[in-house]
Amino acid sequence: MSARLAAVPGMRVVKENPAPAGYRSFALTYGQPVDHRNPGRGTFAQRLTLLHRSTARPMVLYTNGYDLNYQDPAFRAEPTKIVGGNQISTEQRYFGTSRPRPTDWTKLDIRQAASDHHRLIQALKPLYRARWISTGGSKGGMATVYHRRFYPHDVAGSVAYSAPNNTDDRDDTAVDRILARSGSPACRAALTAVQREILGARRAEMAGRLSPRDRARATAALRRWAGVDGRIAQMDGPPAS
Repeated sequence: MSARLAAVPGMRVVKENPAPAGYRSFALTYGQPVDHRNPGRGTFAQRLTLLHRSTARPMVLYTNGYDLNYQDPAFRAEPTKIVGGNQISTEQRYFGTSRPRPTDWTKLDIRQAASDHHRLIQALKPLYRARWISTGGSKGGMATVYHRRFYPHDVAGSVAYSAPNNTDDRDDTAVDRILARSGSPACRAALTAVQREILGARRAEMAGRLSPRDRARATAALRRWAGVDGRIAQMDGPPAS
């Protein structure tokens, strides 16, 4: 299988990882254009993880949404488990090592990312000819929705988990309205009290319970939200035919 993957134009097999029973796990990179509208203006290597079971089984595109640093190479999304299929996990463009140098931030938008996924699917479909579905959670769920919007015929179905498609990240009033109706007034008051206690008087105590690794992961997550996410452009242009 490694040789067949390496024969895909633009694909590089980095290594093989431990995998769940019945699977093989490959770390891959795939060459993507920095600008899909102008493919001649440079490329970057998009990092991928492939869980291979059989070319006759369905393929699940798992749009990670961020980087692959914290994803176990043996991780299987719920749809992958349900269909007993293969899974290709993608690192989002401009996250982790999937970044061109120098970095042109104007090319970080949802259509460019959707085109990354489209191009990857087209490259792998000659190997994996069974049905494809896409899935992701949170920002990965948003990426699933955006890819399906621009390329509706790439996959047979999409499962988006907790996809907060907010057009203005500064406006959380919709979430506030939902939370204001969730549970009983007593439950909401108790939850608010606990949150204020943890983030206030007991903040230092609670932080001390985190392991150094958990603190590092929390810090990295906050930096991602404050940094790269603020540069993501809005949806533009019509869907592909």
